[in-house]
Amino acid sequence: MPFGVRFGYTLNPVTGQPDAVSLSCPDGSWCEVSLDATRDGRKVWEAGPVSLWSAVEQARDIWSAHGRPEWSRLGVTVSHRAHTVWIDNQAGPSWTLPG
Repeated sequence: MPFGVRFGYTLNPVTGQPDAVSLSCPDGSWCEVSLDATRDGRKVWEAGPVSLWSAVEQARDIWSAHGRPEWSRLGVTVSHRAHTVWIDNQAGPSWTLPG
């Protein structure tokens, strides 16, 4: 994900409940996904120089490939050089977040 990604949602004017969630960032990239699933899945809209939805799908694929770990199995090591996310322990599967 690019630096400065923000999360938001759109409320249904009748129910007051969220209809869609969105990601946006300062470079103009954005995506929005409907929370109402159809038989073909959820609708996704996006635009801008970076495909934010691809980053979401990649994160889901990594999570699934590692057995869909619960929050209690995830950790993060933060230093002045990098932020590294890991599963189970620092020697386990890990990846560095872009800075």
